[in-house]
Amino acid sequence: MSGELSHILLAQLLFLSTLFGFLAGALYDVFRVRRIAVKIPLLWHFEDFFFMIFCGAVYSLLFYALNSGRVRGFAFAGGIVGFYLYRKTLGRLVMAASERIIAFVKYIFLKVILPPIRFVMNIIKRALMLAVRTISLVFGKISIKIGRTRTKKKLETISKSARRGFLVK
Repeated sequence: MSGELSHILLAQLLFLSTLFGFLAGALYDVFRVRRIAVKIPLLWHFEDFFFMIFCGAVYSLLFYALNSGRVRGFAFAGGIVGFYLYRKTLGRLVMAASERIIAFVKYIFLKVILPPIRFVMNIIKRALMLAVRTISLVFGKISIKIGRTRTKKKLETISKSARRGFLVK
């Protein structure tokens, strides 16, 4: 075989690229589910970028392993068909189920988990506020006492100066 590939290897390339397209659709649904659950739009760009880098790397390896590094358009078409098949079949079921599961988890979180956390955080907040008030009250009394002591010393100095007739040394 002088540089030519057999039809079996080309069929394998088409099958594997279609399979990878199907799996890429499933991987992309992981990102879609995360986007529905936690909305961070800035992260979407990075996810899409790394997803595309990953897909490009897999296709490069696929072409290298099965096609001697030659790029074949039908392999890309197979990947697109696999992705499309996933989105129209299993992808619809996954997304419908995931939306319901996410809604249920959010409901449980808001109604069951969050109220005790808020209760505990409220107790901690009140305890910290009481501690801050107590500390500021104690330090406030100390600073008042220090201020009174300083004032008392100044008054004694002034009264001594007054008895001497305010003479400057």
